Amino acid sequence: MRVPSYRRHSSGNARVTINGKDYLLGKYGSKSSKLKYQRLIAEYRASRKSRAFGKSEPLLQDIMLAFMRYAKEYYAGTTQPYRFKIALKPVAELYATVPANQFGPRQFKVIRDGWLKGPVRSRKYINEQMSLVARMVKWAVAEELVLPEQWAKIQAVEPLERGRTTAPDNEPVEAVAVELIDAN
Repeated sequence: MRVPSYRRHSSGNARVTINGKDYLLGKYGSKSSKLKYQRLIAEYRASRKSRAFGKSEPLLQDIMLAFMRYAKEYYAGTTQPYRFKIALKPVAELYATVPANQFGPRQFKVIRDGWLKGPVRSRKYINEQMSLVARMVKWAVAEELVLPEQWAKIQAVEPLERGRTTAPDNEPVEAVAVELIDAN
């Protein structure tokens, strides 16, 4: 990774350019400007995986791409990244170009209603998908990519409850007699 350089601005101040945005750091060569530079570079390196450093308002597609990179690394060797990909597909189809901080309860409910109107899916499946989308929002808050209130707003959407939705419940799985297991 190429580190943005500490440079002199025509005003005599130090500056660094990160993701196309100039940051003025104070008088060139001063201890405080070098400390500000080090802090910005540390933040840039920490957020490098998200590619969202310095952007005023990331789009939902930026958040989803960064989250999927994180999920593939963090959940390597499991099916979890695939599960996230499936859950985030309708979000990407409908809201990819929406600023991430505008994805709230109303949009979250639209996604949920899409699962309800689509092929028959169980209440448990839809709730699991909603949980996966919410987990992405929680991660984005922890990475300071979206405002903390976005997570609180998403949490306000209740999961589907038994008997209060058109989504069917799966039939309970019954125990198998030990004799049948031993017979094989």
